[in-house]
Amino acid sequence: MTEETGRGWPPPSLAWGAWGLGSALYLVGFFQRVAPAVMTGELMRDLGLGAAALGNLSALYFYAYVAMQVPTGLLADAWGPRRLLAAGAAVAALGALLSAPRATSSGPAWGGSSSAAREPVRGGPGGEA
Repeated sequence: MTEETGRGWPPPSLAWGAWGLGSALYLVGFFQRVAPAVMTGELMRDLGLGAAALGNLSALYFYAYVAMQVPTGLLADAWGPRRLLAAGAAVAALGALLSAPRATSSGPAWGGSSSAAREPVRGGPGGEA
């Protein structure tokens, strides 16, 4: 324990747990940034978008990311990293749940129709239909 602050270091398990949670949340965020790249054809077809419109839609994520840099820094100073990490995880989980597709074949959770939800998967192992 230091005499200047009166506080010691947290237990190693708590420190590694916080680091692991932050790393896991970063991995989820990375996946959410990269995942649309593998389904551009389906997104363009289902949403009726051209390449430029899909690019602009994808760029909105990064615009929001940039716009939140300063407010997040101010919140980190005011709330501390633990509270901010917990709040960020809750907001990210809520956003993921709201944008997740339903477990039915009637289409995505946000409405509309998804041809991918109704079409059978073709081309199994060995080229089977």
